[in-house]
Amino acid sequence: MTKTDHAEVRAKLTADVSANPAQVEFPLDVYGFTTDLRKAGLAAAQRIAADPDKYEVFATTLSIILAHAKARMKSDKLSRKKQLDDIQRFAKDREERTCT
Repeated sequence: MTKTDHAEVRAKLTADVSANPAQVEFPLDVYGFTTDLRKAGLAAAQRIAADPDKYEVFATTLSIILAHAKARMKSDKLSRKKQLDDIQRFAKDREERTCT
């Protein structure tokens, strides 16, 4: 799925979200890694109970989780690039050793 596809799905699913947790729709998660987050998020949202302070804590917590995910994406990309560079360098070194 492209970034545009994700944006379209996000816009569609967030356009009219139900207050009933049983009717809240989430995007398809073929990896299953958001299951616990979804359950905890819905449970926490119910506990807000129209308290503006609780809502702000909830919203800030979600913002921090999102910022952390973005930071991890950046860090993980750099790590993957380094690993790939190392593999390519080792392969080239090996090829040079075996060809001489």
